[in-house]
Amino acid sequence: MARLMAPFIFTCPIANMSVQHSFDDDNENAPDTEYEAITCPACTRLHLISLKTGKLLAPGTVGPWPN
Repeated sequence: MARLMAPFIFTCPIANMSVQHSFDDDNENAPDTEYEAITCPACTRLHLISLKTGKLLAPGTVGPWPN
């Protein structure tokens, strides 16, 4: 049975609002480079959240494309 991870709060970079979220599984052993796309209830856009830390992937940290 899937365990819910404790809820965490992140700040939506678009709406500048605090958003609470939790993952379905305990991702303590997830690699630092593994992210999950979530639909933000504050701005309705997708954000990439680290499975391990619960932090947002910072814009401009991946890919060769300009910001």
